[in-house]
Amino acid sequence: MPPVMTRRRFLALGGGLAAVSATGTGALILRGNDPTRVLASSRQVLDVEATRRGVGAAVVERTLTAAPAQVVLGDRTVSTWAFGKLPGPEIRLSAGEVLRARVKNDLAEPTSV
Repeated sequence: MPPVMTRRRFLALGGGLAAVSATGTGALILRGNDPTRVLASSRQVLDVEATRRGVGAAVVERTLTAAPAQVVLGDRTVSTWAFGKLPGPEIRLSAGEVLRARVKNDLAEPTSV
């Protein structure tokens, strides 16, 4: 199976090609599975995030439901997908609180937040 072209790899490729064309050199190295990359799921990130949450921090729980909706745009009512309304619901937290968001998908396609 060929490697997936992520947004990061696409931008790196574009920047690398621009650098190659600007300098006239052909030395371009793209590494797909770089063990030194830090991802959101990397231990370094998880350790830092764990220190941000205070012991006994308040947890604010919200559910976001993605579903078909009718919205008014100027003088027209159109069918679209939304989180209940457009723009979606505002979520406010105080410093130190933790957000636990549950996404309920009532759409015919996958979605993410």
